[in-house]
Amino acid sequence: MTAIWLAASCGGENNVADCDKGNKAVPCSERTGDENARLALENQDYATAISLLEALIAAEPTVYARYPLCAAAHAGRAGISILELAKAQFSGGGSSGGLLASLATFLPDPQDLGDAGYDAALADVRASITYLDTIPEALRAATSGESYASSARLQLTLYRTTFSVMYLNKFAIDTQTGAFDASKLATMTEADALIVLDNLAAVAAMQAAGNPALQAKVNEALASIEGQDGATKAEKLKEFLTASQAGSTPAAPAPPAPAPAEPATELAP
Repeated sequence: MTAIWLAASCGGENNVADCDKGNKAVPCSERTGDENARLALENQDYATAISLLEALIAAEPTVYARYPLCAAAHAGRAGISILELAKAQFSGGGSSGGLLASLATFLPDPQDLGDAGYDAALADVRASITYLDTIPEALRAATSGESYASSARLQLTLYRTTFSVMYLNKFAIDTQTGAFDASKLATMTEADALIVLDNLAAVAAMQAAGNPALQAKVNEALASIEGQDGATKAEKLKEFLTASQAGSTPAAPAPPAPAPAEPATELAP
């Protein structure tokens, strides 16, 4: 498992716990903006973390170590836990609809959020992707020596995939009942379909993405979508969603072998 790069916060030169507990034996300097942002992220105060990190990024846009943190804060505000997703096992099951089922328990429920809240959650996940995409590819590549590189790749894999499934749910789930509503599929345009498919294709194409089991499920879903009846991408995607909800999605061709997994490491605190 790739490490999630969320460094522990501290108070200047000393541990924040010593400062917060009033340990007089340990001199405490004032926390930096980065330390305050990490502390807010650890405390799940995502709005504060985002505000602090975005200000730091605006002031120093080439300090790319902050970008994965800001991405995690936006995803957290959307109701997505990077740590829970990273720990999840996606290898079970063999149906081509498995991608939707595998992610269902990790995503915000449209019924809980309502239309406006769900759109806000989608915007946050999209922001997470944008921050990670802004990091120069060479700095997040498998050959990069940056401490955050492997985490950024894993986050991109997870956030692109979750965004795709969340975006699909926008056209499939009734926010009033929480149930599949086939009539909503009619509102999906070709542009909407391409947003989903382009994100999934980007996951499938990533090298050393950090979660080969999830990447395999993405490949499987893409193959199944392409195998559906329909003259357009939107028509194929609608058929895929309908068949997935009915539990009758046709088996997909064998997907390409996923990229080799990175060496196993422990999740950072």
